[in-house]
Amino acid sequence: MGQGAKEIIQNYVLLSMGAGAIPLPLLDTVALTGVQVKMMNALAKYYGKEPYPENQSKQFITALAGGVFTTLGASAIKMIPGIGTLLGGVSMIILAGATTFAIGQVLCKHFESGGDFSNLNAENFKEYFQEQLEIGKKFAQNIKKEGKNPTSQSSTSVPEDDLIARIKELAELRDSGIITETEFQKLKNEIISRY
Repeated sequence: MGQGAKEIIQNYVLLSMGAGAIPLPLLDTVALTGVQVKMMNALAKYYGKEPYPENQSKQFITALAGGVFTTLGASAIKMIPGIGTLLGGVSMIILAGATTFAIGQVLCKHFESGGDFSNLNAENFKEYFQEQLEIGKKFAQNIKKEGKNPTSQSSTSVPEDDLIARIKELAELRDSGIITETEFQKLKNEIISRY
């Protein structure tokens, strides 16, 4: 795999981890899927392939990841006041990054073997996806530990720093077209109300 493809995957893993940190259940999953669709097209461009239509990209992601049931479980935990938001957020951040990492690895393998979107079949990559998902979990955990994730904070950070970081993260998702201005405002107000 070329360095350019690795960088694309890493950048989208970071964006995915940011999407996973969105405090509202289910909206995090919608944002995550948007990030993954954009990564698919970025990798297609890198490998000189035609982009995949958005609805087919979403179908591929759902088929490859076995649906969003695992992700939705982490997202649903956020509905529990207080500790649920913390636990759901942490697990969703790691799952979001790991899933994106694994999808990126699958696409690189497919494109490097001469494939394109016309012959991309999720069933052919289920086992490889699961292997890469485990590697992706470690990759995402390392990113979080190293503080590369925009939602992470040092032990000396004050809540105001975290508030600013979360709003900046949402602005990046909005600016990337992953969430709308309306969703941005709603999420921003939700985050502000928690501080």
